[in-house]
Amino acid sequence: MAQFLIDGGIAPQSLSLARFALGLPLLWWLHWRFPVKPDARWADLAGRERFQMLATGAAMALNVSCWFAGIAYLGAALPTVISICCAPVIVALVSVLRGHERFGARLLAELMLALAGVLLLVMPAKGWGPLAPGRAAGLA
Repeated sequence: MAQFLIDGGIAPQSLSLARFALGLPLLWWLHWRFPVKPDARWADLAGRERFQMLATGAAMALNVSCWFAGIAYLGAALPTVISICCAPVIVALVSVLRGHERFGARLLAELMLALAGVLLLVMPAKGWGPLAPGRAAGLA
């Protein structure tokens, strides 16, 4: 669907904005209708928790915007694979930064295996060689 809309002339950033503009009211409604904690309020959260929620939302918006921009250059399949496969790196980075895990040889080996898998998934059939025009920008 996203590829169809982008090919029709809609800017990737407009799709990203529409996704969040439609998703935010739905999430608010779900939270209001099915609260995890019935007495939970924004005002009850610590400043750090509020910051984490806002930072997570901003990071998700950036991720989706980059994903839609990648679709404009590469089509839908490859940006989707890259977005999904980056999860091990992001989870490991956040885990180390928050002190839940120590960076060591084991974590480095796990990340190298995950990245090798991603490279195998996104590698063009004829090898890397010279990339087609726009492909490097889409991969970035």
